[in-house]
Amino acid sequence: MAHAPTRLAQLTQHLAPSSSSASTSTAPQRAASSSATTGDKASKPARPQPPRASDFRYFLPFQTRWADNDKYGHMNNVVYSLYFDSITNHYLIHQVPRPPSSPPPLGLIVSSSTSYASSLSYPSSIVAALAVSQLSARSVTWRIALFEGEYVPPLAAGEAKGMDGFSLDALREGAVGRRVRVKKDEKSGEEVRAAAWGEMVHVFVEEESRRPLKEMGEGLRGALERLLVKGEE
Repeated sequence: MAHAPTRLAQLTQHLAPSSSSASTSTAPQRAASSSATTGDKASKPARPQPPRASDFRYFLPFQTRWADNDKYGHMNNVVYSLYFDSITNHYLIHQVPRPPSSPPPLGLIVSSSTSYASSLSYPSSIVAALAVSQLSARSVTWRIALFEGEYVPPLAAGEAKGMDGFSLDALREGAVGRRVRVKKDEKSGEEVRAAAWGEMVHVFVEEESRRPLKEMGEGLRGALERLLVKGEE
């Protein structure tokens, strides 16, 4: 019995993990955790840069409306989609030949996505931009963007008419409106990047049956091919 405390102490010491083994067992876990964190940071994709106007092929200026603003003082997200719809339909209405013998096909949206980089708001003007990234037998993938715009200042009296503005006399005659261009950065002088951009897929269907077309007509395909920027990022 006299040896019981000594024996108990020896047994306790034997069962307890040593400091060296504890550090050995935990060190790899810390290293693995550290490497995993490092790997996550390395593999995290960088956010893509908003596109520039040169990435697009068709442009349409808009004047924002007072009703476009929400209570936060900027354009509500749903309004961006309205402008996206407006430029695509503007192009289809004005640039696609319409056969008199048959109704034009309908384009139904099957998917869409939007990325936001900065806010737009009334009373700024905006410039909508359009391109085509993919074209199949019956569908088109639109690339769309909205750029903050600015009104081009009129030329001074007697100044030669140029691409950046109208003469004051022409403005007084009421023959032209105010030109809009993509806003230029005050420091760099370069055109600003898109405030919002995205993609929208239209599948073309027959008007009555709403069944997808077997293939687009030559007029529609030709008009869409003019906007094709396939292979560009």
